[in-house]
Amino acid sequence: MTNKLFTFLLAGIFIASAALSWGDVEPLVKQTQNGIAFITGGVGTDERSELKKVFSEYTLRLELANKKGEYLSRGQVSVVDSAGKEVLQTRVCGPWLLVNLADGQYKVTVTQKDAKKDTTITIEHGKAKLIVIRF
Repeated sequence: MTNKLFTFLLAGIFIASAALSWGDVEPLVKQTQNGIAFITGGVGTDERSELKKVFSEYTLRLELANKKGEYLSRGQVSVVDSAGKEVLQTRVCGPWLLVNLADGQYKVTVTQKDAKKDTTITIEHGKAKLIVIRF
């Protein structure tokens, strides 16, 4: 009986640690990764209203949409700096991802299902950047 309990607890710990290592992202929760602040969300008008309140805190606003302009709510995003270092890698929990990047050039890669799009952006001091990625 003790071995079964131990095995069950060990399995639970493994599953919980795997979920954390996959980087589950909560919508509308400010987070940081490698010193980069970001927040994701925008599903529904309430979430978009909340995110609009913090637009000024971020230098990049990324929007995901289909070719008709309708928002897409899932995707994987990678941001790589000019030195080739990945500074952010996250999933989005809505059509918007707000990121506070330092001045410089970055390659942004977005994966939506089986499609992948890359774009290069330049962040300039005092200027927010809006990027719309369409699939």
